Amino acid sequence: MAAELRYIVLSNGEVETGIQAYRRMNPDFLPAGDITSWTVNDDQTMTIEMDVKGGSTVNHVTFTVDGDEVTAILVRFCIENNIVVPRAGRKDWHLQGGKVTLRIRLNDKELTTAYDEMETVS
Repeated sequence: MAAELRYIVLSNGEVETGIQAYRRMNPDFLPAGDITSWTVNDDQTMTIEMDVKGGSTVNHVTFTVDGDEVTAILVRFCIENNIVVPRAGRKDWHLQGGKVTLRIRLNDKELTTAYDEMETVS
């Protein structure tokens, strides 16, 4: 049975660009404010720290993003930067060598579907 395993390794700047892109497409994802930092956690979540203005005050707030949403952030980055990501296949993420990595796994049936999708784009 043929299968494909693909890794897309993102730099820290690319992950932050992905967060901003996902936020732009999903306005309810995070409130308006400046992202000050983000970190990935051992439990496959991401912590995002922000400065949010409320009137004349600035509040420092922290949000925890679940693993599925982190995957969606990485896929959004790929879409906006013309990195081909097939609709088929299982997608998840993990740290590899200290870098955030999107992993895409396709079995033989999904491979056929993915290649058919690519033919319609070309």
